[in-house]
Amino acid sequence: MTKQEIGRGKGIVGLSRCFKRVLFDIGGRQKRVVFVGSESTCLPIAELLAYAGREMDHSWYFIPNGRKRDARRLEFKPGYGFQLGDEKFSGKAGIVVLLGGLAMPSSRVNSVEIGRLVSEILDRDGKVVGVGFMGIFERSGWVGKVRFDYLMDVLIESVKVDKFASTQ
Repeated sequence: MTKQEIGRGKGIVGLSRCFKRVLFDIGGRQKRVVFVGSESTCLPIAELLAYAGREMDHSWYFIPNGRKRDARRLEFKPGYGFQLGDEKFSGKAGIVVLLGGLAMPSSRVNSVEIGRLVSEILDRDGKVVGVGFMGIFERSGWVGKVRFDYLMDVLIESVKVDKFASTQ
């Protein structure tokens, strides 16, 4: 298997642009894109990535912790962006996006369970995109165990916190 770099960026804008680049590379319109991630922490990332691809006319869904029965549609709400809706997911997906929270040591799922879910919901011609931070899919051993057609690895270079003393 060979790999080829198709994008690079920095910060949140770089993350959004790289994800959009992946969507364009996959091609097509009106696909079902299903994000699979950890509950709570991965949902905001899915909402951000759906926003990056908003003009592609895809339908977007989120499956928490690989529990297909709990899947919900992500709907665009003017003034708020993408938010979790009520519509459930059924059928197949043209793109499955696996979010890195799944591969964290504290996750309640494993690569075998997620691999089964991907096989169940992915269209025959569908693509699997991994989006993780700090090499989590490699560090956790998911690469080679779970199918990835694209893998985005986001690096956090630094975090700084300043505290300001009150002048009152």
